[in-house]
Amino acid sequence: MPPPQPVSRKPRLVSPPRISRPPVEDDLAESFFVVSGRRLQFHETPAVSPSHLDFSSGYSLQYQLEILTEGETLTLFPPQQEYPSPLIIDRPVVLDGQGATIWGRKGTVVALNCDRITLKNCRIEVTEPNPDSYAIQVQPGCQVQLENVEVRGMVKGIPSEAGVWDYPESINLGQLAWEYDHSFKLRLVVPVPCEIIAEIAGVEFFPRHLQAGVNDVTLLLENLPQDTLIFGSVFLVSDSLKRRMTVTGHILSLPNGTSHSEHLIWEAKTVSSLPQNPVNPRPTPVQKPKPQPQTPPVASSTPSPKIRRQQTPNLAASSWLVNEPSAGKSASSSPESSPEMGVFAASPAGTSPHSRSHPTSDSGNTAIAVPDLFLEEDSPEKQ
Repeated sequence: MPPPQPVSRKPRLVSPPRISRPPVEDDLAESFFVVSGRRLQFHETPAVSPSHLDFSSGYSLQYQLEILTEGETLTLFPPQQEYPSPLIIDRPVVLDGQGATIWGRKGTVVALNCDRITLKNCRIEVTEPNPDSYAIQVQPGCQVQLENVEVRGMVKGIPSEAGVWDYPESINLGQLAWEYDHSFKLRLVVPVPCEIIAEIAGVEFFPRHLQAGVNDVTLLLENLPQDTLIFGSVFLVSDSLKRRMTVTGHILSLPNGTSHSEHLIWEAKTVSSLPQNPVNPRPTPVQKPKPQPQTPPVASSTPSPKIRRQQTPNLAASSWLVNEPSAGKSASSSPESSPEMGVFAASPAGTSPHSRSHPTSDSGNTAIAVPDLFLEEDSPEKQ
């Protein structure tokens, strides 16, 4: 048996475990695409190699659209993301932005070059507006569908949006005194009928429905509590798109604070060259008259005489049954000379309630017969 060999003291080299490298830009195309509601994973390979992607120009979003087939839906994930332009859609697909913003400094941000394209839930804007830049450009003759799309900049190729939109992108009301209602005036220019929708509590606009041309709009600010910050959005909503205006302000306790009434804070530059629409007066609330307090009727404290069956009441002696003398008669005339019958009289005995006639007084006034229901003998105590 051979002798045992000595154990070597030299350490053996052990290869370190493989560490996967972090994903790079080329892997992004393979990992975060959502096509028709399905998200591609790391191990899946797209149909086109991602080595030609140019992420600095926003081509990643363009690539996602190019791998779609007709009628498919691209849902951008995660929501509320930003994508630089340009974006060209040349096939009938649906793009759901989930609140995404597609922006560009100049040129055309989104170009729609095909029929049956649906664009929804996104914001498209030109950050540096100029005459040659368009937020959305539709190829002539193409029918597209826009749902909940906000735009900043000019639009070309949509007949219902063509024209000059001259409105403020931001409205700064400054510092306002509390304990007052404030109103401001804006002069806007819109090419098509649209509606103003405010998403700020305590802020209203009148009129809400604008017509094509120059519109005088009143901003109404109700009495808000002290130290209130005003910040929110107001939208001009047309048939296809909506445009945003941001309103800011601060409610403070000012030493010489006053109320602003119809103060002009913004006017479009193109007002002088366009006709102005008539403005209907703002409706004022109708104040209802305060109800007058009604005096409750006072019950008489004079006891009623007891009338027995087949007994004629003494009308002359009962002052509560005798009418007051008329203005034409002398107040000194005695009751025996010309008494007037009161409102009650007993019917003669032996006559039926239907056949008996009402007695009359000397003055010709008819006295009302007292029915048996009010007689003392018919009361529950006497039975």
